[in-house]
Amino acid sequence: FTVLFRGALLPEAGVEYAIKAAKALEDKNIKFIIIGGGLLLEKIGQLINELRPTNLEHIKDFVPYDKLRVIMQRCHLSLGQLSDHDRLTRTIPHKAYESLVMKLPYLTVSSRGVLELLKAGETCITCEPANARSLAEKIVWAKDNPQELERIAKNGYKLYQDKLQSHILAKNLLDRM
Repeated sequence: FTVLFRGALLPEAGVEYAIKAAKALEDKNIKFIIIGGGLLLEKIGQLINELRPTNLEHIKDFVPYDKLRVIMQRCHLSLGQLSDHDRLTRTIPHKAYESLVMKLPYLTVSSRGVLELLKAGETCITCEPANARSLAEKIVWAKDNPQELERIAKNGYKLYQDKLQSHILAKNLLDRM
């Protein structure tokens, strides 16, 4: 069972919670892939070196989109933003859309921004903000409930197909003008 966290390592990303969850889940046959660099790269590197989770791979270099798609297709779960940051009340990261279009179940914190688009238990899975234990519990739940995970992935993909494709968004925008 492979969990993916990808994106810039910024305060709102909360990647440290994914690293701590990885450490807590070392014996659960769950692999973590973190793809990203950025502002907190050094701090995150120090945390990885301190905890030394054996089930974590960190790819720091830029990954071209074709290779990223292949990596994402090998994963069972995509992680969103995980912190308790004010920015999460007003943003939806593009990785949420990427996960939906690839029919990859999306686990993120329960925040006002992303829940304007997604619905917990229907089109995404949510955990408590800034809480590695809550994240780890939801990852184990996802691994142990493949039928529910598939249902959530299908619902997310249907949401994308029905409402989020660029031609649909453009039509909705033009209809409002």
